[in-house]
Amino acid sequence: MAILLKDYVRFNRRWLLEVESGALREAGEGIAHGFVVDGLARVDRPAHDQFAAIYADSGELWFQTGADRWSVTALEIDHTVPNPANDPVNRMDPTFDYLEAEAADFFLFMSNALRSKGWRRGILDLWTVGLPVTPGTA
Repeated sequence: MAILLKDYVRFNRRWLLEVESGALREAGEGIAHGFVVDGLARVDRPAHDQFAAIYADSGELWFQTGADRWSVTALEIDHTVPNPANDPVNRMDPTFDYLEAEAADFFLFMSNALRSKGWRRGILDLWTVGLPVTPGTA
């Protein structure tokens, strides 16, 4: 089974995730059921087996890295890496706020969002229906 996901960082990219194998490849338009961050890959050497994804499937929200996946109901994310808001460059920007910090850091966003049962319920409803995406759109 494959699920179409939007790229969390590069909003004009879409990925097709083969759930069982954990294979990730670029995709075209379709209905997205969540987000993926391919954050461990480098621009000059993509490594599409190193990713983190959250998506709706079979009436549940799932978190997946590689071929391993967990139901978010049994998951706690402990965000221990530095917050982007503490970066000296970002601190010099008077417009940089917490929303931008979450947009820059997938795990910061997830650690906050997963604490809210209301968010989990609402996003499950939204992602189950899916988000239409076409090339070149956010």
